[in-house]
Amino acid sequence: MYCHRRGSGPAEATGYEGKVAIVWTAYFGASGPGDPESGYLEPISLLLEQNAQDIYIMTSDDAGETWNGKYNVTKNDITTGGWWPYADMSAVIDTEGRLHVVWTARQQVNLTGVAGSVIDPQMDYPGFPLASRILHWSDDGEAIGAALDDNYITIVRDGTADWSEMDSICVGGAWHNTSLNLPSIGQCDDKLYVSFAQFQDVANGIWDNCHITAWTQNITNGSANANLYFTVSPMANGGQNWDPARLLTDFTPRCDTAETGNPGVPVIRWPRMSVIAISTIQ
Repeated sequence: MYCHRRGSGPAEATGYEGKVAIVWTAYFGASGPGDPESGYLEPISLLLEQNAQDIYIMTSDDAGETWNGKYNVTKNDITTGGWWPYADMSAVIDTEGRLHVVWTARQQVNLTGVAGSVIDPQMDYPGFPLASRILHWSDDGEAIGAALDDNYITIVRDGTADWSEMDSICVGGAWHNTSLNLPSIGQCDDKLYVSFAQFQDVANGIWDNCHITAWTQNITNGSANANLYFTVSPMANGGQNWDPARLLTDFTPRCDTAETGNPGVPVIRWPRMSVIAISTIQ
C-alpha cells in the first residue's frame, strides 16, 4: 500500500514484514537544526512557509501498533541556507526493509552578509525560480533516532542550469515552479526507480517548452509543459548512485493550449509509478 498527498501532507510507505513509515514536511526544527519537533517561524510569509521545510519521518516495526520517535532527515539551518525540501516527496520501503525517501529541493543561500541572521527565502534562491534538485535518503543500516550518516542524502537529478540568458522563463506555477517536480520512487526486482517531471532542460538547449500564451499574452506562470523522465539505481548500493535520467515523453516547443484553439496538444505534468513491481515497472 502507498499513499501520497500533495504539498506538505504525509506519505505512507509499507511493504516489509510489519515495517511501516510516515514521511512528511514541516517547518524547521523548533530548537535548531535536527530537532525532531518542528517549530513555527515568525514572522511568517507564504514563500517562507513554502520553503522553510525539513523532511521528517516516523517508523513502526509492528505494522503501526507502536511507533518510534520522530526523526529529522534534512536538519536544515535557516541562518545558513542549503537545499530545502519544496512540496513534493515520495517514499517506499524496499524488499530488504530499507526506507527510501525522494523529494524536490531548492537551494537557499544567506546573502545578508551577517552570520547567523535569519534569511528571507523570497530573496535568496540562486537561479530563481527554477533551479532545483531531486534528492534521495535511506535509513539503510541505521537505527532511527541514532546519528544517521548525512552521506545517505544523494542527488538523483540536478536541474540547476543557468536561466539568466533565456528569452522566456515559463514555469509550472504555484507548487510546481521549480525545474524538477513530482518525484515518485519504486522498486522492481533488483533496482530502484525514480520518475519525475521536469520543466525545460536548459543544459541541453530546451528552454521554450511553453504554452503559446507565454509569448502571445505574456503569461509565464503556469504556462510550461513538463517532460517525464526516470532514473535507475541498483539495490546493491541502496540509492547512493543514480544513472543519467532517461526521457519518456516528447518535447513540444511553444505548444498551444485548449484555451487558444488546439486541444490536441497534451499537457504533461504528473508521473506515477508502481511502488513494488516484479519484472515490469509501470
